[in-house]
Amino acid sequence: MRTLMHGLKAHERYPVAEASQVGSLRRAVAGLARGQGMSQEQTAKAAIMATEMGTNLVKHARGGGEVLVRAIAGGFGGLELLSLDKGPGMENPAHMLQDGVSTMGSAGTGLGALRRLSNEFAIYSRVGSGTVVLVRSWASHHEEQPNVIPCEMGMVMLPKPGEEACGDGWCISLADNGLTVLVIDGLGHGPQAAAASQEAVRAFSEQPDLLPAEAVHNLHGRLRHTRGAAAAVADIRTGRDMLVFAGIGNIAGRIVRADGALTSLVSMSGIVGHQFRKLLDFSYAWGDDDLLVMNTDGLRTGWDFSAYPGLEHQHPAIIAGVLYRDFVRGSDDVAVVVLRMARGGRR
Repeated sequence: MRTLMHGLKAHERYPVAEASQVGSLRRAVAGLARGQGMSQEQTAKAAIMATEMGTNLVKHARGGGEVLVRAIAGGFGGLELLSLDKGPGMENPAHMLQDGVSTMGSAGTGLGALRRLSNEFAIYSRVGSGTVVLVRSWASHHEEQPNVIPCEMGMVMLPKPGEEACGDGWCISLADNGLTVLVIDGLGHGPQAAAASQEAVRAFSEQPDLLPAEAVHNLHGRLRHTRGAAAAVADIRTGRDMLVFAGIGNIAGRIVRADGALTSLVSMSGIVGHQFRKLLDFSYAWGDDDLLVMNTDGLRTGWDFSAYPGLEHQHPAIIAGVLYRDFVRGSDDVAVVVLRMARGGRR
């Protein structure tokens, strides 16, 4: 059985620095929940979670932060909220999850409420560096469905500030024997870049069984009528202890080992859809607890986890959020995809 999930639609970004912006966030999240087919009860819970997230940013983040919102499709209906700030952070997030614990003299039910109301919850915080909080909520008729996706994953995708269309994209093909992931960056930004990215996702979705170099070659033919793109494909097969990678252009790929060590993945120069000299599959050792991080050049290079103790063990969506928060360029579209095979989370 094969499941396809794709990022044809970017996150919606909601800055929250004052109380009036909390209401805007709540209404947007409620509308998205209804659009995802969530029940009235689930929609109400989603609105409460948005309110709690926004209120925490106003109260605790020293200048606020932002909440990234996306609909989840591909087997489950639901939504994801990712709260990001660079506030004072917390020394002991687990302690702050207890009801009645507060640093502001309030009832102290915010983080605990988020954990209770969501189907999936994670938090990462460091004193002096800020906090990232993830909540995911599934449509009511999927609440009791067991985890069937053999990995945890997280992603952030946003257009260049001031643009509505995002020229980046991603697609993940999940099968019983592993997965294949595409990250694409349409040349430039705006509608024409988005058209190239979307065509690449469609082409990849139509032939998801191709190995990485074959998949990129296939995209090359499909993108000839577009302005072109950078593209990279990674393939992980269960039981092979190996990751195979092929890329053209400025898609960065890294394996983060369980001890935080980094292995960079090789892409070749060129433009998919226009020209490149050669394309090769490269194979890398892959362990059960390793992370794959792929991103477009909307994210600055040079990051590592040495300044983020324990981050490599966090949920991939938390990791994607931290990388976006601290390394986004702000002058281009951005997409970052993080996944781990070992823990069997939904997505």
